[in-house]
Amino acid sequence: MAKAGGAAVLAATHAIPLSGEETKVELIPLKVVNPGDDPRIGVFICRCGINIAGYMDVPTLVDYAKTLPNVVFTMENKYSCSQLTQDIIKEKIEELNLNRVVVAACTPRTHEHLFQKTIREAGLNEYLFNFVSIRELDSWVHMHDNPKATDKAKDLIRMGVARVRAQRAELKIKGEVIPEALVVGGGIAGMSAATEIANKGFKVHLVEKDDKLGGQLNLIYKINFDRIDSREFLEAKLKEFNTQKNITTYMNSEVADVKGSIGNFNVKVKNNSDGNDLNLNVGTIIVATGAYEYKPEGWYDYGENDKVMTQLELSEKLRNDALKDGETLVFIHCVGSRQPKDGNGVTYCSLICCSESIRHALYVKEKYPNSNIYVLYRDIRVGTDEESYYWKARENVNYIRFKEYPTVDSVNGKLNVNVKDILTQTHLNIEADHIVLSTPLIPYDTKKLGEMIKCARDQNGYFLEAHVKLRPVDFATDGIYLAGTCHSPKGIADSISQGRGAAAHALIPLISGEVENEPLVSVVDPALCISCQKCEEVCNFGAIGVNFDNDVLVSESNPLLCKGCGDCSAACPAGAITMSHFADNQIYPMIREAVQGEFVDERPRIVAFLCNWCSYAGADTCGVSRFQYPTNIRPIRVMCTGRIPKRFVLQAFLEGADGVFIGGCHIGDCHYIEGNYDMLQRYNELHELLESVGINSDRYHLEWVSASEGKRFSEVVTEFVNKVKELGPLPKTGDKIEKKEKAKEGA
Repeated sequence: MAKAGGAAVLAATHAIPLSGEETKVELIPLKVVNPGDDPRIGVFICRCGINIAGYMDVPTLVDYAKTLPNVVFTMENKYSCSQLTQDIIKEKIEELNLNRVVVAACTPRTHEHLFQKTIREAGLNEYLFNFVSIRELDSWVHMHDNPKATDKAKDLIRMGVARVRAQRAELKIKGEVIPEALVVGGGIAGMSAATEIANKGFKVHLVEKDDKLGGQLNLIYKINFDRIDSREFLEAKLKEFNTQKNITTYMNSEVADVKGSIGNFNVKVKNNSDGNDLNLNVGTIIVATGAYEYKPEGWYDYGENDKVMTQLELSEKLRNDALKDGETLVFIHCVGSRQPKDGNGVTYCSLICCSESIRHALYVKEKYPNSNIYVLYRDIRVGTDEESYYWKARENVNYIRFKEYPTVDSVNGKLNVNVKDILTQTHLNIEADHIVLSTPLIPYDTKKLGEMIKCARDQNGYFLEAHVKLRPVDFATDGIYLAGTCHSPKGIADSISQGRGAAAHALIPLISGEVENEPLVSVVDPALCISCQKCEEVCNFGAIGVNFDNDVLVSESNPLLCKGCGDCSAACPAGAITMSHFADNQIYPMIREAVQGEFVDERPRIVAFLCNWCSYAGADTCGVSRFQYPTNIRPIRVMCTGRIPKRFVLQAFLEGADGVFIGGCHIGDCHYIEGNYDMLQRYNELHELLESVGINSDRYHLEWVSASEGKRFSEVVTEFVNKVKELGPLPKTGDKIEKKEKAKEGA
């Protein structure tokens, strides 16, 4: 192996080749705390309105945190992410000379950077901070057991305090950004985003799965209530789009693979026409994959009777003047939407269906004044700007509210619609020439792409933003942004606005030309290294290996190439490698504290190691979706399952854990390429070892859970907890020895 450059850790500046150019990476010095100083820890516990305080006893948590070692200040905050609380944190750091901070609130995947920025502004190194998730990992998933949720929060806070005591100041890594962007999806949101970025002089690659741009805009006749012809509007947009020399469009193509991080993503694009692959290197990514109109198969003979159509199909008939004046049209709302779970359709409301129905009803009445229109609805949901059009429609359109869905019979070529008006308690029979069904929007398959970019989806398949208030067009994964109907159902105006907003966020690193990367890199202790080259075998990035140029053979790590997975640390048989900010001496205290505390009705106690990119994100998705599971697990976040050595698992059992759960990325989908393969190998080896020391291997479980599989996370955790419950508590090591001695005496 070429020289890895271990001395690079102490250097101020380095240069590495990046996309054909030389890129400078700078280690940014920050204010540090004297290593000899005793930890002075401040703990700030968030109520998050009722999101946390509604399901656990926050004042009890504050009192409990005061009793923990080295904690000199605790307080509760209504919203810890508010500017008021940020100012309080800075004041307390200065006033009480705090040199460590713990915030117990929501997920670190969305808010950690905010609090790190706050303590940095107070003169404290940002890596002397620890975030404890008591919302996604506790209050939202244990909504029906306040006492146990509170006890779990105590443990999580105690684990967080134990870790922050061992944390040390770190140096951030600053790197250049490849000045190109990728937009996935060529609908109106994707086109708007690509145009905005190209206008600033940056090269944009746009990938579209179909053979034409525009998405659903190609199927609409009139836009909104402005009555703008969609073809004219789209042609104008395409003209502006096609004049951009900075945009390269890949039609009939899809993203096949995504690796890397903000500033340097490696993307493989597959052309579905010829099967060829193209490799792109970009700094930022915008996802705008869109949605489609649900086809209501099984509703009202749709697909069998050409007189039954969806709103988009009505739009096409209006474009072609295919209706006749004097006909009767019946619009039926919520067909396939707001259905019970496992029903014929989806559970959510698409928001835009009502306004689309109003728009079409008004247009039909205007174009065919003698037509009769009936709108059968459950509820009407329109925006403030559309309210006046609703009242205008009511003047000429018959609105009938139902509770039970109407039935339709076909007699002599006519459609008879039977419905009970719940406002007048009257049963009505309407003879219709056409039935128009308002159906929901369905996101295109987001699962595959979501797993590639390590971004979460909700239970309906829509992509989830990092935070609805603070980062509405960002994913939790830095450098990736979202826009349009892949995020949620929305109209054309909102899709354009969100596309431009995503472009504005994506332009920040592109314009600045640099990003600050986390210093999550491997560190080698040369005094312990035995030059076995195990680290080099497992590293997929060429970042570490034995330096054969020196007289003394030791492994050296290049922080410029290291991605921070920790696979080398777990593979090192001598324990010579650890990870900055996820060091062994930070994780061991968390393991120890995870199995301490009160065990009243809390057996079994399970330690869960979760991969940051998939399973931890999946646990977040589970929390956001309010999927419930038992309170027995105590999660520990690691960057990759490849970071988990056998000794972590054995230590958990030694400390008294009844079970150990490991969650990682699906095989073939690891953020660090093959970290989960190495974890699988260690898992299989450890199974045999556990049995040899008298621990049932069923107490140790490995599961692949992606960021989008919140429901599945709930299910696998529940299943594992129940399995360990059947096995019962694991006897302590001392109890086992005592039993063996008694058995010998008896013999």
